[in-house]
Amino acid sequence: MFHLNLVPEVHAEGKTLKFLGIYSKNREEWIMSELAGISQGVTTVPLYDTLGPDAAEFVINQTELTTIACAGSYVPSLLMLKKAGRTPNLKNLIIFDKIDDLECGAECDLKIYEFQELIKMETGISAEQMPNKPLADDIYMLCYTSGTTGDPKAAKLTHKNLLSVATSANYAGVVFEHTDTMISYLPLAHSFEKVLFALCLVKGVRIGYYSGNVLKITDDCAVLQPTLFPSVPRLYNRIFDKINARLEELTGVRSYLANRAVNSKLYYLKEQGTLDYAFYDRAVCSKFRAILGGKVRFMVTGSAPISTDVLNFLKVCFCCPVLEGYGQTECSAACTI
Repeated sequence: MFHLNLVPEVHAEGKTLKFLGIYSKNREEWIMSELAGISQGVTTVPLYDTLGPDAAEFVINQTELTTIACAGSYVPSLLMLKKAGRTPNLKNLIIFDKIDDLECGAECDLKIYEFQELIKMETGISAEQMPNKPLADDIYMLCYTSGTTGDPKAAKLTHKNLLSVATSANYAGVVFEHTDTMISYLPLAHSFEKVLFALCLVKGVRIGYYSGNVLKITDDCAVLQPTLFPSVPRLYNRIFDKINARLEELTGVRSYLANRAVNSKLYYLKEQGTLDYAFYDRAVCSKFRAILGGKVRFMVTGSAPISTDVLNFLKVCFCCPVLEGYGQTECSAACTI
């Protein structure tokens, strides 16, 4: 999809590297851009969609990025940096959305291409565009984290790093099939989401991308009906509060039945380690499960500790395991589950 002259070589640490920046919320074009780059041995440099101009400037200049694939909403800030002379190496923007003026970067030597138009430019596979497959120890992505002080820091993750975690998931009881579906909304710039993406590729799991607003994630789940739902404690706490608020609104027999269902399942989870209770699962928990589309069979949490009370509550309400991962960006997110 990408002409190689859009992603020139960079020489660093005695190696010849090619970097492609991606600046967007999770969407189909994000992954298509990355896979196109991987096919040519290109290293992805994701920029968090919440990065401000200063942090984006730092990442662009440290990696000497010449090409960034991005959502249309980021064109103004990238154009501002280029016009101000703050990102001198930046030469090309590949825009996921249609914009009115493709020549808006001409005065500062910034070429702008529309994603779909760039694809249409391909009339065949030339020798230059034949796959240039990466090796296991080649750098898959530069994963920038905020760190605790100063500028963002980059962890170098290899293809072997991501594949090792993805293929070892079976040993932690994470067994997925091609019939499974994951909802992708956690930032693809983060190693947690990239490990899940690699797992989906290895297992042939379908991926659905959210609409762009995390506050409407339950609406997206209602449409997609994912079987794998990954999240972080902050969002799980919101779900916990939402279910408890519903329980408090119930009265009479409905209140008695719902609370008895939760308390009974918590008891059997503690005493016997079981999550299934046929009657309560049908009569009560099916309504809780509908919050995430009704088909979730695995939930995953990571990036920060989660309360044991919240963890167990989610297990009994959604009738499925909630796997808690611990790790570091440098270790491809998941060291222990």
